[in-house]
Amino acid sequence: MSVLLENKTVIKEDVLTEFIQETFKIYEKKIRIIAIGGIALPSIILASMGDFLPFTILTAIFGVFLFFKGHLFKKNKIIKNFYGLHGDSPQATYTFYEDKLKSTVGQSNLSINYEQITNLLETKNLYIVMIERQGLMIKKDGFTVGNEHEFKSFLIDKCPNIRKK
Repeated sequence: MSVLLENKTVIKEDVLTEFIQETFKIYEKKIRIIAIGGIALPSIILASMGDFLPFTILTAIFGVFLFFKGHLFKKNKIIKNFYGLHGDSPQATYTFYEDKLKSTVGQSNLSINYEQITNLLETKNLYIVMIERQGLMIKKDGFTVGNEHEFKSFLIDKCPNIRKK
């Protein structure tokens, strides 16, 4: 079996943070709904009553913060769980073959068929390969075989279930 692409990514806190921020935008809609429905809307109603203006301003600010930065509440727990499972700053190796992707992070090994991949997210430094609600963090500058441009077109061609934007 011939290696078509390979990537080695050391998963430090900055990589995890970028991953958490990007996936939060898409997959944590519950927190955003709570921010709007549970905090911002009641604040507007209270403001219309007149006497609750300081409370209204504070809750509106909190609602806006929760909407845009809600991932910060989960960040430390996710990082602690990840490092507890894989050790501090583990190296992930992603090897792409004709019919599957092999992922090795710390002592964990996975073999993933391309049909299982549901989304490809892109940030400044990462590609995030989503398998349902789980993601693989692939640094753009971590390719040891191939490069980031070949990777993106390869994955889009190989993965029939990737959501096209």
